[in-house]
Amino acid sequence: MIESSIKHLKEADENYFKHLSRAWSFGGSLAYASFLAFAHGLIPALFPKTASKKVKSLMGIK
Repeated sequence: MIESSIKHLKEADENYFKHLSRAWSFGGSLAYASFLAFAHGLIPALFPKTASKKVKSLMGIK
């Protein structure tokens, strides 16, 4: 597990803390988009395109 992690960090060209920060930031953005999607599911008038826009943004899609 440790060797795989070290290999991944080298491939990403990041140290542990930079990777942690970026991964948590990405995860937080996904959690936010997830919350918006759940809220939209309950009340369709809420956030009609916000979650999909956020996911597209994270994927680099316009």
